[in-house]
Amino acid sequence: MALKLILGDIRTQEYVGAQATAMVIEDDRIVFVGTKDAALAVISDSPYTLQDYGTNVVLPGFIDSHIHFLAYGMGRLRQADLMGCADLDELLERLRTQANKSDSGWIEGRGFDQQAYPNNEWPTRELLDSISTTRPVLITRVCGHAVVANSAALSLLTPDELADGNAENGLFTEVAIRHLRRHIPKPSQSDQGAAVLEAADVALSQGITSVGTLLDTADQLGAYLRLEQANRLPVRMTGMPPYASIEHLKSFAIQTGFGSDRVKIGGAKLFSDGSLGARTALMAADYSDAPGVLGERIYAPDHLNEMCMDAAQHGFQLVIHAIGDQANRESLAAIIGSMGDDRSNPLRHRVEHISVLDSSLVEQIVEWNIVCAIQPQFVTSDTWTIDRIGAERSKWAYAFRTLWDRGVRLALGSDCPVEVLSSAKVLSGAIHRSAWSPNETLTLDEALYGYTLNSAYSIFRDDIIGSLEKGKFADFIVYDCAYENLGNCLAAGIVPCEAWTDGVRVR
Repeated sequence: MALKLILGDIRTQEYVGAQATAMVIEDDRIVFVGTKDAALAVISDSPYTLQDYGTNVVLPGFIDSHIHFLAYGMGRLRQADLMGCADLDELLERLRTQANKSDSGWIEGRGFDQQAYPNNEWPTRELLDSISTTRPVLITRVCGHAVVANSAALSLLTPDELADGNAENGLFTEVAIRHLRRHIPKPSQSDQGAAVLEAADVALSQGITSVGTLLDTADQLGAYLRLEQANRLPVRMTGMPPYASIEHLKSFAIQTGFGSDRVKIGGAKLFSDGSLGARTALMAADYSDAPGVLGERIYAPDHLNEMCMDAAQHGFQLVIHAIGDQANRESLAAIIGSMGDDRSNPLRHRVEHISVLDSSLVEQIVEWNIVCAIQPQFVTSDTWTIDRIGAERSKWAYAFRTLWDRGVRLALGSDCPVEVLSSAKVLSGAIHRSAWSPNETLTLDEALYGYTLNSAYSIFRDDIIGSLEKGKFADFIVYDCAYENLGNCLAAGIVPCEAWTDGVRVR
């Protein structure tokens, strides 16, 4: 038996604003939370080690409810980071640097944003041909819903595949992107493991000790399992497989919740539409800055309904990407249709992003207890939203306050690598938002609750993590500041000074 006594300003997240001054850990679990005197009585004469953080803040480890974890790590290892480029010249410079790292193979980049460039200029096939005419070049927009390819990459496609995109400028969106990506060599098992560890190192530096990650392909699950078996997986992972994998998983009676305390199967991931940045988010009326454009519907409503019913009947939580108001309408209809008359939502079905709503959609979310996985950085990134969808619809964009006040469970996350992996930016985005959208903010207490216990609830982990309570794993973080200063620290980008998992300091 190894006992630890933790003292500090412990914000337990058992409920919004809950506090304690002492916590006792036995091996990997919390055995007591309360006052110092009561904690010492619990310890009695047993030997223990002391961690006294004084007035510093102690919190449960953050839980990123929506992230592309392995893809993020892989991108750090073998893609050019195109985030923050001021113009196309800087984009080309970063791609050339990436190209010079090897003499052959694909040249990839992630994170370009035409909205940030002069004249909102998109990169083109011709521009990427200046990097190479013999090696395939593929760059992905920051949202992940649009790519641009060079001539060498396009030469790998069939005429029918080319017709699904724009061969002239190299732009492909949504499902057509798969035509290009299937030609990229798959990473080895060793590469996948290295990518997970790379991502985990960044996550822990941000105080993120657990993630709900999208499994872009079913084989990605193996990367986490191999690390777990070798006792080398430093974060808890809940993997959300694509719907295409559900038929295979259900044949083995695998469903949401299957797995261990460290690696577990989450919900079935589906896409209803694209992104506002690429104008592929599905809207009920035309984009304000692009008359005649409604966005892209990934699945016909009847097909979406069938898939949701199938997944739910086999015990899978539904996790549906929906950005535009029409996509949210169709996604909620499909989820509700799968639930019968049970408004309690026992499978904790989720809508991801839930970016543009209206009053009727809010009512459905409330009535059916739908979980909303939100990414507050979208508010600070999408400063062009009013121009894109108009002032009236923008009032319902990222309606965090409205949803919270109606009792909706908001689970916070980053959607990294769509946004940067930064706990400070996630929390600040919820608390401070942006000048274009000053309302709909959350308080610090509420944002922390959304980033801990609500996120744990959204991935069926609230029984073991998400709050500092007796019986749960000792996953916690420490900030080198008092709680009264935490909001300012987050605005300044300050990260936790320590991270612990299973009662062991890992950062």
